[in-house]
Amino acid sequence: MFQPCPVGYIRATTGATDFKPIGTADVPATDCIKCAATFACTVPGASALAPMKLKSTDAANNVGLCGAGFFCKEGATETNPLNECDPAVATCNMGICPEGYYCPRGTNMPVVCPTGKFSNSIGVRASSECLDCFEGYYCGGSTTKA
Repeated sequence: MFQPCPVGYIRATTGATDFKPIGTADVPATDCIKCAATFACTVPGASALAPMKLKSTDAANNVGLCGAGFFCKEGATETNPLNECDPAVATCNMGICPEGYYCPRGTNMPVVCPTGKFSNSIGVRASSECLDCFEGYYCGGSTTKA
């Protein structure tokens, strides 16, 4: 039986000739692949002309680049996911950027604040938002306190 790809997946098309807009055709489950890391496929039936060539905004096909302050691993279903989870855990495929890290727009894994800086907040979007370490303290990778 054919049905739309589930949320978090896209139709694995190879070119414009077999592209089917959402709602016009069901596809076999074997034609569905997980949404690429750094993107989120937000509704059932999301599709792309070429899964490896997703654009930074493909809203017409319900595929979006992960928002700043968040991370989206393969199979993400939201561009701004508010859940807090450990990105090192396999079952955590999306979430708000954890303390000690920053997540620029379109990131699949949180980035450690630079040496000499720390972050005690969640949802940090850029390295410039990491705070300077207090004088007399050492702030190494993923530090959440000075």
